[in-house]
Amino acid sequence: GDKHLKWVRRTGGGTEPAPFVLLRRNVYVHRKYAKLTVDSTPTCSCLHRPGKPGCSDNACLLRAENVECTPGFCPCGDDCQNQRFQRCQNAPTEVLYAGKLKGWGLFAAADIESGSFVVEYMGEVVDQKRYLRRKKEYGAERHTYFMLLNASPVEMIDASRKSSMGRFLNHSCQPSCETTRYKSLGETVVGVFAMRDIKRGEELTIDYQMYDGAEGKECSCGAPNCRGVLGS
Repeated sequence: GDKHLKWVRRTGGGTEPAPFVLLRRNVYVHRKYAKLTVDSTPTCSCLHRPGKPGCSDNACLLRAENVECTPGFCPCGDDCQNQRFQRCQNAPTEVLYAGKLKGWGLFAAADIESGSFVVEYMGEVVDQKRYLRRKKEYGAERHTYFMLLNASPVEMIDASRKSSMGRFLNHSCQPSCETTRYKSLGETVVGVFAMRDIKRGEELTIDYQMYDGAEGKECSCGAPNCRGVLGS
């Protein structure tokens, strides 16, 4: 899990990344975690071959539907490959200074294959009331990290104070990664996945369409197809 996450501090303009609490799971501020019952726990029908990777492709019906297997309910047991969020099976990454316009960014610390799970975008999950209050409280802070998690009822991921390394992902109009919603242990989670093969040392980027307040802001990603503004 986290042994693959390497935070490299390099001075950039005399500054360092703002401190934050590194999470292994979202923190719910306004409610408790979802509770799965025996009847509500999703199960797959994969055939287990001891010592062989299980649930490793879309032949696993749950994986095909972006639902993770639940420990104790998967026939593949410890060989299950569809528990990447729960096990924090992140790709090797490091934080480096990406220049004055971008600030800090997340970079590949090894080659990453297309389709690979890179990292979960985590934070404090808040309801609409708390989100609006926090947005006002943060005021003139240069960087905010609100991402839509659920639309009904509205739940936002606030990665401003507590998060994963995903908070360092910068925007690009031609991103190397994409965000995908999954279900894990009864909760919605947001995963970052490689859209193509990524070389070691390359910056990992996403399209900020799911970020609050991104739309309409000037974009300086430098991509050949840059839209000129962030968001959709």
